[in-house]
Amino acid sequence: MREELEIGKERLRSAMQRGDAREIAEAARSLGREGLRDPSWSEHPDLPAGAALAGMGNARGLRALLEAGLDPSQRDSFGRTAGHWAALAGSEACLRELLSRGMDPSAADREGRTAGHEAARGGRGGCLEALLEAGLDEGVRSAKGMTAEEEAGAAARARLAAPGALGCEETLRARRLAREEAEGIGGGLARGLESAAAGKRRL
Repeated sequence: MREELEIGKERLRSAMQRGDAREIAEAARSLGREGLRDPSWSEHPDLPAGAALAGMGNARGLRALLEAGLDPSQRDSFGRTAGHWAALAGSEACLRELLSRGMDPSAADREGRTAGHEAARGGRGGCLEALLEAGLDEGVRSAKGMTAEEEAGAAARARLAAPGALGCEETLRARRLAREEAEGIGGGLARGLESAAAGKRRL
């Protein structure tokens, strides 16, 4: 049994290096859920197969792994999901594949960073949009106390700014301001209605 598992992992490793989605699917099916959970398929035992494929931007291969039973929320040794790796690589297709299979868009790693932090800092507008559509909590703060919006702003102002980081910051800022305005109007309206109701009761 152990020998079969090792052969399956070698087959998966080889298919991933070639980027062959069909072979990845076959190897993943032969490994099964338990085999896919075992991260020692590679020379980097702290990097699960899903994270590696997402980091390479191989959406077809990632889809094959997910269809074979890979957990979309599987984490590496730093607590990063395949979604973090997809955002780092700028692979919107991989990110959407993971989100469609139930990955939490607000899942944070050990540093408190979400895939949204990675997308915003890297100026990956398409990835950020996918995460926002899936319900990313924009208020999550990293261990450094920064939101994705603040990370994008810092990256945009850095000397070696990531192209697109400014656009990500503007998107997040506009959404935050709209949300704050809606909460202010909604809160004011609710208080006004409450006050009017109290006045009627007194009459």
